[in-house]
Amino acid sequence: MHGYKGCLETERTALLEIKSFFISSVSDIGYDDKILPSWVGEDDGMPSDCCDDWEGVMCNATTRRVMQLSLNETTKFNYPFNSFYVYEGPPTLLLNMSLFHPFEELQSLELVENWFTGIYENRAYDSFGSLRQLKMLNLGGNFFNDSILPYLNTLTSLTTLILSDNSIEGSRTKQGLANLRYLQVLDLSWNHNITSGSLTRLGLANLTNLKKLDLAYCGITTIQGLAKLKNLEALDLSYNYYIHSSLEGLVNLTNLQVLDLSDNQNLTTLGLANLTNLQVLDLSFNKNLTMLGLANLTNLQVLDLSYNQNLTTLGLADLPNLKTLDLRDSEITTIQANLTNLQVLDLSGNRNLTTLGLADLPNLKALDLRYCGITTIQGLCELKNLFELNLKRNNVEGHLLNCLKYLSHLKILDISHNQLSGSLSSTITSLTSLEYLDLSYNNFEGPCPLSSLANHSKLEVLLLSSTNNMLLVKTENFLPTFQLKVLGLANCSLNVVPSFLLHQYDLKYLDLSHNNLVGDFPSWMLQNNTNLEVLFLTNNSFTGNLQLPNTKHDFLHHLDASSNNFIGTLPQDMGTILQKLLFLNISNNHFEGNIPSSVGEMKELRLLHLSKNNFSEDLSTPFLTGCISLWFLDLSDNNFYGQIFSKYMNLTHLELLYLENNKFSGKIEEGLLNSPDLYELDISNNILSGHIPRWIGNFSSFEVLLMANNCLEGNIPVQLLNHRTLQLLSVSENYLSGSMTSSFNLSSLKHLYAKKNALSGPIPDMLFRSSELMTLDLGDNGFFGRIPCQINDRSNLRVLLLRGNNLEGQIPNQMCQLKSLGMMDLSHNRFNGSIPSCFTNMLQWTIGNVDLFGYELSVFPSLGFGTIGTYYNSTLDLSMSEGDVYTSPQLVKVEFMTKNRYELYNGSNLNYMVGLDLSCNELTGNVPSEIGDLKIIRGLNLSHNCLSGSIPRSFSNLKMIESLDLSNNRLSGQIPAQLIELNFLSNFNVSYNNLSGLIPDKGQYSTFDESSYRGNLYLCGPTINKSCNSAEEIPATKSKGREDEDDSAIDMVSLYWSFGASYVTVILGLLAILWINSFWRKRWFYFIDACIDLCYYCLYKYVLNQ
Repeated sequence: MHGYKGCLETERTALLEIKSFFISSVSDIGYDDKILPSWVGEDDGMPSDCCDDWEGVMCNATTRRVMQLSLNETTKFNYPFNSFYVYEGPPTLLLNMSLFHPFEELQSLELVENWFTGIYENRAYDSFGSLRQLKMLNLGGNFFNDSILPYLNTLTSLTTLILSDNSIEGSRTKQGLANLRYLQVLDLSWNHNITSGSLTRLGLANLTNLKKLDLAYCGITTIQGLAKLKNLEALDLSYNYYIHSSLEGLVNLTNLQVLDLSDNQNLTTLGLANLTNLQVLDLSFNKNLTMLGLANLTNLQVLDLSYNQNLTTLGLADLPNLKTLDLRDSEITTIQANLTNLQVLDLSGNRNLTTLGLADLPNLKALDLRYCGITTIQGLCELKNLFELNLKRNNVEGHLLNCLKYLSHLKILDISHNQLSGSLSSTITSLTSLEYLDLSYNNFEGPCPLSSLANHSKLEVLLLSSTNNMLLVKTENFLPTFQLKVLGLANCSLNVVPSFLLHQYDLKYLDLSHNNLVGDFPSWMLQNNTNLEVLFLTNNSFTGNLQLPNTKHDFLHHLDASSNNFIGTLPQDMGTILQKLLFLNISNNHFEGNIPSSVGEMKELRLLHLSKNNFSEDLSTPFLTGCISLWFLDLSDNNFYGQIFSKYMNLTHLELLYLENNKFSGKIEEGLLNSPDLYELDISNNILSGHIPRWIGNFSSFEVLLMANNCLEGNIPVQLLNHRTLQLLSVSENYLSGSMTSSFNLSSLKHLYAKKNALSGPIPDMLFRSSELMTLDLGDNGFFGRIPCQINDRSNLRVLLLRGNNLEGQIPNQMCQLKSLGMMDLSHNRFNGSIPSCFTNMLQWTIGNVDLFGYELSVFPSLGFGTIGTYYNSTLDLSMSEGDVYTSPQLVKVEFMTKNRYELYNGSNLNYMVGLDLSCNELTGNVPSEIGDLKIIRGLNLSHNCLSGSIPRSFSNLKMIESLDLSNNRLSGQIPAQLIELNFLSNFNVSYNNLSGLIPDKGQYSTFDESSYRGNLYLCGPTINKSCNSAEEIPATKSKGREDEDDSAIDMVSLYWSFGASYVTVILGLLAILWINSFWRKRWFYFIDACIDLCYYCLYKYVLNQ
């Protein structure tokens, strides 16, 4: 009758059938061994007791029959969401209730988040009806709709039913759940389409024994259908947003003890007056909340009023039994209630708090004042019964108050992120009851001996991390009486690993980053602290090989040893020893060799950061196929080589991939298609060749694609230019050719880089009609024709770089519609005509109203190791001082010529640089005086054109300009004296013009040398060592006298004669050499023949063959 070790054989067999059912439902290959792995039968060679050894199974101790089954997330490898949690449609998976028919004593069944979409209807009523003893059923997190309700209505023995986060509406049912008269707990939360009328159709009025009802996130607007639920004790109506403000439907619920009305709008509390038994009330996240109806709630013990607006505390005086009050972010300025029994008070986020009024709170045990902007903690010392005090992120200055030592019951003290200075006083030494101490990120300085904490035997959390590197933590000769769980000593001027850590065995979180620690990798920390979960050693001076313990470490999931001096190869058994790692960052070291194949055993690894090392060799197949959970991979700045994206690559959850600055070669292979959720890819600065594959545009989530500086050729696939989500595309410095199609759709593209290729043809109109495009760099290609005139007046284009093409014609006035433009480079083309005077319409050049959104694409992966609450239990919310996310900013980079060199601007620097470069064209006419209105421009280059007239005096308004180049034009007149007001000017060039007069020598002009003025015959001044007098000044008109004209004529005649004589002499000398020396004569004629052949070839290829 009984199977192995007393397990009932019929039920054991039924359980194995359930396991087979779930295995068959998983679409991903390779996950079979992860589904209910402890459920093993005789065929597996290691049979075990299904009651005692199988996960999720609980049996009756006497009959050995299964009483409880917990099968939550059994099909979690079949997620119907992509990496952005966008619903992509549920998998077709029907729940077969006949599988549970053998379990006659089953009382509890949990099937949460298994993506069931419906019921297998063959004899479904019989299957449900057979579960006569079932009292608790949890089907939350599936895709069931109203069709399941008739089957559930047969489970008349149910007392608890959880249907949260499904697709229940209640509009397509006759009876609903009306037969479940014994039901006491019903959870319908997160069924977004339940309407107010559906509450009646769901049969809730018949559930008179109901004690707990959850209708959060259901979208209901009224609560009239709940009036008959007089036994209701707990009701959750949160996040319905538009519930009627009067709350009249709650009047009859006099037994209600817990009520959640958070995140609704414009509620009044008048309808709560009858709920005199109410003990817990949540009114957070409401707008314009009134407090008039709270006076009768004399039994209220917990009240949450957080995140409201313009709240006052006047109505709280009538709540004598209130013990917990939450007023976070409620814009209050003072506490005006006499709450003598209050024990927990949260005032965090009220930045205008002026009067604490804490003297009337003698029984207060926990106080949270985070983010309140307070500058002093005077008055807190009167709270003699205080156990928890949080003052994080305020402006408290000066030294720690000595009176704090009288808070003898204090267990938690957090004063991190303030402006406290001086040395750590004896105050802390006296607080021996402390269990949690966070003094990090203040301005403490000088020695801080940890021996002062020798008597703190209860201490579990110690955070002393610094920002100014002035706090000198002393750890020598210190044998602690405490066993820490959390220790943060980042930036504490440590030179050696603290010796007292040799005596710590319970650490779960350890941060020693940003010190000067030397020596080998402290593997003994892992050996001593077998429960260690998080270890930060970044930015130290550790050396040698990465030595790991000899045995597995099953709890470590975050290891950051980046920015050290580690050398050698990674341990070959690394993946075996640290098999449970989620986060591994060893970037910026000197590791070499390859990635060990054992890394492929890290099935749960999510982030792997190996950039800036000396790794080489080809990527191993076990690594590419084994790290199935990996979604962030950075191998940049190494020496990896070989083929990229081989067919064996099976990183199915990969989302961010950085392979730039390596030596990968060959074509882009299709193995990348096995990572369908990829949204950021950088393969720039490699030796990749071939065409850009068209299928690369099939990644539906692509946002960033960087392929610059390779050997790619062919056209830019239209699939990329039509991509719906792509925001940044860089294909610069390749061998791409052909024209850019004009039919693409820039629905999301913000930044396009294609410089230094062989692209040709006209510039597509769509690039200037887009309202999304912010950066366009097509420089150094072969584009020809004119700039399109069809320009979107709502364009967000901020960087336009078209230098080094064959563009011609006039600069269209429509360009002035680009009001957000900050940098424009049209140099080295063939533009003619005059400079548009309407450039002053470009607001960025005049008032600098740039919005930086879009210049930085940041990734904030949730790799968090949680808050301190993960390691320490407290009443208050104790958030981590150290960072708990990994950021990967993709800064938009722009190269712009200024000060005679290319400068690289990225991220927020793009707000700083504003420039215009029209050099090396054929522009004519005067320099528009309106350019002087471009008040914040920093670089202006108009050189190498045919501009005439004078330098506008309005240029004195260019107060921010740093580089001004007007050289190689035909400008005349004097250099305006007003330009000495340009205090930031560091590069000035007006050489090779027709300027005259005195050169300014004050202000920044005293720093420029003769090279800035050469080629202007009539300039004078100390800068060029030329004195100024009337005889040397250029004539203003031709009528100034014939003497100057005659002198000029004589000079020109002499020039012509000397040039002719020199020319004849050179020709005769060349002929003489060819006549005398036969060898050079033959070389000369060979050279002439080669030139003729070359001219013929060019004529045929570029002219006759068009």
